[in-house]
Amino acid sequence: MDKNGISSFLMDRVRRVTEINLETGKVNWSAVGIGDPSLELNGETIDKQDAYGAMIAQIDTAKGAVFGASIDTPNLQVLASQRGATIEVGSEDKMIESEYFDVVKVVDGKATLTYTPKEAPPYVYAINSDQTQGDEYEVGLEDANAKIEGNVVTLPEGFTATQVGVYYKYETADAVKLTDNSDTFGTAAKYLIQMYVRDICTDAKRVGVLIFPKAKLDNNVTIDLTTEGSHPISLTAQKEYCADESNLYYWVWATK
Repeated sequence: MDKNGISSFLMDRVRRVTEINLETGKVNWSAVGIGDPSLELNGETIDKQDAYGAMIAQIDTAKGAVFGASIDTPNLQVLASQRGATIEVGSEDKMIESEYFDVVKVVDGKATLTYTPKEAPPYVYAINSDQTQGDEYEVGLEDANAKIEGNVVTLPEGFTATQVGVYYKYETADAVKLTDNSDTFGTAAKYLIQMYVRDICTDAKRVGVLIFPKAKLDNNVTIDLTTEGSHPISLTAQKEYCADESNLYYWVWATK
């Protein structure tokens, strides 16, 4: 290797992971905030022994490569790729349907729901002071019934709780919806892992990129739903079966 090359380096950080659609060449998603990155290189070997059990040779039969990391916040686009899920963005022309158990304050016998139900639910519930569900009240036209018009709930006489709980379905333009269907799965894609490394002699920062021409995200994922939670990813290199060269990955470093 000439004087401008590198054979060892210090890792600075992985900057970005990007998924490229294999059919269209378009970017599916690109994520930053990459923590705990690792590259696992594995393989399979057959041991050839003689009749007495002495080792004659070890023959490598397969190679594998796995990249793992965590994104510092949950990412819907990444989750959709992992699970083969779909994402819908709401608009006035394409409303998002959802469901809600709304707990709202009662003022002068009335309560205003967060959303407008698609249709009036059959029941509302008193909410106890410890925030648990209390008595059930039927929605209807009789004096003893609760009534719902639009998003306003009118409670009957004798309703003494300061909060009411209402389960209902609604539509909104102001939402994003991810749907994970049991019959759809993620597909292989190309992945670019961009990083910064440092020259071990001069400490100069350089750019590197680790490229998986074809890999598949693991669809087994546990997302910690807390403020400190992150979004783990793991992708496994696959053989480019129809390519002239079946590269598992290649790694490029800038020398300047």
